[in-house]
Amino acid sequence: MANPLVKQLVFQNFDDGAYLSVPPSVKGKIRLEDVKEELYGRKIVNANFERIAVVLKEASGEFRWIGERFRKYEKIKDKYIYVRVAEDGVKALLTVRFPQDSQIQITLGDLEYKLWEAKIRVPWDREKLQRIVNEKKTVINEVVAEGRPPVHGENARLTFHVDLTKSTRPLIREDGSVDYRRIKTIHIVEKDQLLVTKTPAKEGQPGLSVFGEPIPYRPGKDLKLPRGINTYVSPDDLHLHAKISGHAYMEGGLIHIESVYVVKNDVDFSVGDIDYIGNVIVNGDVKTGFTVKTKGDILVRGNVDGATLISEEGDIVIDGGVFGKHKAYLKARGDIRADFIQHARLEAGGDIEVNKYILSSELTARGFIRIPRGSIIGGKLQSDRGIVAKIIGSPNNQKTLVAVGRPIEQKLWLEALAINKEIKGLEKQIQKIEKQLQFFEVLERRLKKLPEDKQHEVEELLQEQEELRRQMNELIRQRDEVLGLGDEWLEHTPFIQANFRIFPGVVINMNQFREEITRKLHSVKYLMRATGVEKKVLA
Repeated sequence: MANPLVKQLVFQNFDDGAYLSVPPSVKGKIRLEDVKEELYGRKIVNANFERIAVVLKEASGEFRWIGERFRKYEKIKDKYIYVRVAEDGVKALLTVRFPQDSQIQITLGDLEYKLWEAKIRVPWDREKLQRIVNEKKTVINEVVAEGRPPVHGENARLTFHVDLTKSTRPLIREDGSVDYRRIKTIHIVEKDQLLVTKTPAKEGQPGLSVFGEPIPYRPGKDLKLPRGINTYVSPDDLHLHAKISGHAYMEGGLIHIESVYVVKNDVDFSVGDIDYIGNVIVNGDVKTGFTVKTKGDILVRGNVDGATLISEEGDIVIDGGVFGKHKAYLKARGDIRADFIQHARLEAGGDIEVNKYILSSELTARGFIRIPRGSIIGGKLQSDRGIVAKIIGSPNNQKTLVAVGRPIEQKLWLEALAINKEIKGLEKQIQKIEKQLQFFEVLERRLKKLPEDKQHEVEELLQEQEELRRQMNELIRQRDEVLGLGDEWLEHTPFIQANFRIFPGVVINMNQFREEITRKLHSVKYLMRATGVEKKVLA
C-alpha cells in the first residue's frame, strides 16, 4: 500500500541535476521503498537511490542534489526488454535484445524499471543486470530475481517394529524341502514391547514469490498411532507398546493384543502349526499332522484327529472327541477332558476326564482317570490316584491294562506309610497343645495376668510344641527321602473302580499287585491298602 506522505516530497530538475526537498515533518516516516515506488510510478529510470536515502534521512526541508536530471523510460524499448515470471512464481526471467540503432541505449535503469513494472518486489541481482548492460549481448530467460520456494511439510510416519502380516507361504527348510504346516499366522509380543514408533509430522514453511507475496505451503498430515485393545501410548504420544503379552494382530487399522489366540475354523494347512504363549481356542477341528503347543489352556470346539496338542502349564479341553488314528498325542500339565478318545496317547499332570469311551489308547495321569458313565476298551491306563469307569473291558475279552499308584517298590511303599502314620500322630499331639494354649489365652484376657504356676505351664507347652514340630519335620524329610515325593498321594487311597462291570481280559495293576480278570465282575472296587489290595463290591 502506497505511503501518502510521499506526496509531500518535492522532486525538481534543475540545470545541474535533480534535487529533492524532504520536510522535517515526515522525517523517519517514509521508507526508501516508498520513494522507489513513487519514482518508478513516474517511469524515472536514473534515480540515484543512495543519494536519495541520505537526503531522506536528513529531512532538512531544503533542496538537496540527488544526481543527474531525471530521465523517463522510453516506450520504444519495450520490444527489446521482456520480463516473465516462472510458473511457480519463484523466479523472474529476463530477456534482453540490444538494438543495432545506436540512438537507443539500454541502461541498468531501464532493466530495473521493467522489473518493477512486472511487479517484481524482491531484490534483483543488480550485478548481473549491470553485466548484461555492459556486455550488450542478447540474453534469454536469464534469472535475475528469485523468491523462496515453499517448504512443504512432511506427513507423520509410522514405523512398525512387529510384522503383523499373515503369510500363507510354507516354511522352506535349509535343504530346500518345504514344511507346509509351518505358516506364520501368530505374532507373539511381550508385555511392554515396542510395537510402533511415530515420527511426527513437520509443519513446513511458506515461500515468497518474486511479487513479494507469500506462497502457501502444504502442511504435513498427522497420523494416529494404531492403538487397539491391550496397547498403550507413551507419554510423548510417539510410541505404542503392548500392555500384555499375547497375540498381536491388525483389525480395522488398529493393533490389538489378545491373551487368547482364536482360530476361527480348523487347524489345517490354511493355519499351520500353532506355537503360542497363552490360551488357544480352536473353533473347528485340529487336523491330522498338525501341532498346537501353548503355555496356556487349549480349547477345541470340534474334534482332534491324528494331531499333537501340548499345554505346558494349563488344561486341554475338547468339546468333541479324539480320533487318534494311532498318531494323536495330547499332553497337559493340568487336566485333559474330552467326549471320547480312541487310538491316542495322553499324558496329564492332573486328571483325565472322558464322557463316552476310551478305546485302544494309552493314558497316563498324575491325578485321576474318570469315565464314570462310559467304557474303557483296550489300551493301557496308568493313574497315580485312581481310575473309575462304568465298564472296563469288552465282551470279546479285549486286553485292557489299568494301573494305579506309582511304580514304587512295596518295601518303600510300606515304609512311607509307616512314617506317614507317625506324622499323623504328631499332628494330633500338636493340635491338642494348640487347644490348651488357646485356653490359657482366654484365661489371661480374663485375669489380666496368669498366675506364676500357669505361666510356667504355658512355657512348658510351648517347648513341647516346638519339639514335636521338629520331630514332625524330620519325619517328613525321611519320608520324602524314601519316596522322593510329598504326602499328596498318601492322603488318598489309590483305587480302580468299575461302577457296572469288568470283563475278562482286563489286567489290574496296583504296584506289586497284579490280577488278570478271568470272569465277569459286577460293581467292584480295588483299593490299595498298607496291607495289600482290598477288593470290595459296590452296593
